[in-house]
Amino acid sequence: MESSDSFGAQQGYGNKVMNWINEAVKNKKEIRIELYGHIIKTSRFGTFEMLRWYGELSVARDLIIKASKRYKIKTLEGNYKPKSFFSFSIDNRDYAKIHYNGNLIGYLKLTKPRLPGTKWSVSDEKAR
Repeated sequence: MESSDSFGAQQGYGNKVMNWINEAVKNKKEIRIELYGHIIKTSRFGTFEMLRWYGELSVARDLIIKASKRYKIKTLEGNYKPKSFFSFSIDNRDYAKIHYNGNLIGYLKLTKPRLPGTKWSVSDEKAR
């Protein structure tokens, strides 16, 4: 089963988004989303509560955009990998799209050490 821990919702809306998405996919047993207690702060886009997704990632991307539109909040659509597949860096890198009210407004570059239990940090931000 695929999983990703680089999805997020604007701070204060994590539980609402998590409950709404889990309700939307309740018929699919292999799919679920959960908060995992990590918060990311950005200078341009605000603060996000991070969500961990288990299941098909294309479904996750669609639902996180719909949640952005439904609650009129900013969300992180994560799990985009860098173009260079073979990376010999000491960090894991991931890219995320930021949506507001269903529209793409920016991008984040996320990094974290390859050690187990480490958290994402923002290394670059770009407005669209």
